[in-house]
Amino acid sequence: MKKIAAVVIAVLIPALTACGILPSQEGLVTKETGAVPVSSPNLAAHIKNGGSVAEHDGWIYYINPEKDLCRMKEDASEKTVLVGHKENTARLNYINITDDSLYYCETIITDTEYSFDAEFETIYKISLDGASKTKIFSTFDTYDKPDVEYIEGIRNMTVVDAWIYFAVQNGWGSKTNFIYKMRTDGTELTRLTDTKCDNLMIVDGWMYYVARGDGNTMVAQKEYIYKMRLDGSEVSCFNDNYDDYKEDDKTKTRDGISAFVVDADNEWIYYTTNDYTLYKIRTDFTEKSMIYKSNSFFPSAQAFNTHGDWVYVSAPEYLLTEVTNRNSGYFFRVNSSGEKQMIEGGSYIIGEWIYFNKCFDEQGERLEKDTLYRIRLDGTERELIE
Repeated sequence: MKKIAAVVIAVLIPALTACGILPSQEGLVTKETGAVPVSSPNLAAHIKNGGSVAEHDGWIYYINPEKDLCRMKEDASEKTVLVGHKENTARLNYINITDDSLYYCETIITDTEYSFDAEFETIYKISLDGASKTKIFSTFDTYDKPDVEYIEGIRNMTVVDAWIYFAVQNGWGSKTNFIYKMRTDGTELTRLTDTKCDNLMIVDGWMYYVARGDGNTMVAQKEYIYKMRLDGSEVSCFNDNYDDYKEDDKTKTRDGISAFVVDADNEWIYYTTNDYTLYKIRTDFTEKSMIYKSNSFFPSAQAFNTHGDWVYVSAPEYLLTEVTNRNSGYFFRVNSSGEKQMIEGGSYIIGEWIYFNKCFDEQGERLEKDTLYRIRLDGTERELIE
């Protein structure tokens, strides 16, 4: 197993007893302020949706359809490729921008000594103009090493002060996802949790994630939204009345959490459940209320976002109505009064623009390559970003 710094900090919080899942308290030795040094107000949601678009100081940084890392002015002028793709580049993700640097994650496909190709991911740091580039960490360096814990995949990478936080997919079958942190120079890799975790978000000094009680990947297991300070203190969680569900009562649908998003003001959590319902609850887990109930809502929303009074959800209610393919890039948005509108896109919202990736055409056929578009918040002025 990987040799990582470990300092045990006792955190005595009554809520942990009710939760039934204790996150690891090893290695939590710092007291970060939690201020994410970027100007995009929706950073946490953007990272959760893949981190393909970000904004900083009048520039839009984005991943183009060729898998290049680019930037352009807000008016779409001065388009420049900062980092070109490699022949074996599978994808780029998780753009994080500080005052003078940009961090991102690159996934490449590599031959192995076995009878399959493997994907490995590398975290890089570049200057904002692309002039300099530094490798921070690579999962390849943990592959097939007897004395190193194998890190298979990096998810939801977020830079906060001098630390990089990310969820990790460990082992085949995704049965043991954990959350780690490391210094921005790649040192002091530290595991923060020891239960299966998904959907990491960091908002205003708080870490939010979903944990499952027994580490199993099956949807039918207990699911909790966790909230924890970045220094490991003030841990609490919410499981949406899971204990009311009885396995032998087939007439009752389990009200389990399937996906969530925290708004940019760190006031509300919006989440979906496996009975096709959208709820909101305050970030202190009070004032729960239902926003919208659907008969065909896809329980595992692929993307989630918020803007003003609207919640954007990528889920195929339109599978039976407006369009024929659930992956065609459409969202629906719902406000607090339950009003619903269909809109094309919602993954990345910057200023008055919605940026979104499109993988399928209007007939539901897979495009030869993904495309990046942007539209106004009212759905007008659709532009292709190249």
